[in-house]
Amino acid sequence: MHEIEIEDALFDQEEGVYLTTLFSKETYYRVIHGFGGKIKQHLKDNFVSFVVIGSLGKGDVVPGWSDIDSVLVVKDKSKECLKVVNEIKSEVERDNPWLMSDYGSWFTVWIVTQEEFLYGSDNFPSKLNLIDFKRIGKTILGEDLISKIKAPEIDREEIVNIFLEYWNWLKKMEEKGYSPFWKGRNAIMYVLDAARYALLVSGIYVSTKKDIVEKFELNFPNFRYLQILKKAYMLREEWVKVKGDQQMLNQIYLEALQFLKEIYEEILKNLP
Repeated sequence: MHEIEIEDALFDQEEGVYLTTLFSKETYYRVIHGFGGKIKQHLKDNFVSFVVIGSLGKGDVVPGWSDIDSVLVVKDKSKECLKVVNEIKSEVERDNPWLMSDYGSWFTVWIVTQEEFLYGSDNFPSKLNLIDFKRIGKTILGEDLISKIKAPEIDREEIVNIFLEYWNWLKKMEEKGYSPFWKGRNAIMYVLDAARYALLVSGIYVSTKKDIVEKFELNFPNFRYLQILKKAYMLREEWVKVKGDQQMLNQIYLEALQFLKEIYEEILKNLP
């Protein structure tokens, strides 16, 4: 993979996020390969595998929008291991300030044992996480454990509970004083996720955002807020261009609340 030049990140004081003027998918892959290589070198025999999930796993990265979700599998989660991983992660974040926002890092690393990764545990992860890991996880370094994951069947009740948690959090963003930037970003994400949950409880697995929109329209052609889903998808794709439009971000936030309410009333609440 060839190196690319990345201009210095600029900090947006109002929104509390770093901005870059030069972004590509390679920016993301350079970060994860660099992090994985350092982790493997420092952990030595304790290192098992480093896996990317989310947009990177699906090949659905939108530069400037997507965060980095990953799983580090180790033999022993000792205090020394956790310390080393956190130090290297902090180093990567210092070298790539665009990974940081006023709400924390956009680079997430779950540190788990091999047993937790394959079978889950009380603290990690949810059943839906395990299903996603098996279907869309990509091994960057180390042993390829993906095919060995014991993923359960999709649990409709759990998916509805996840949806309700997201919906309640979105409703609280206004009263908590979140900026249009963060309300809009979460609204876009939650609309796409809500459509995915409606498909999942109908027995249809989807992962990429494009697939979500296409399959939702195919299976729920008469859903009256279908255009909000298409709008959310478009705004995600064009995020770098639209993220400064506060009026538009406030509008998609209000539309997202309508969309989630309708998803619940018309689809999730009426499950057989």
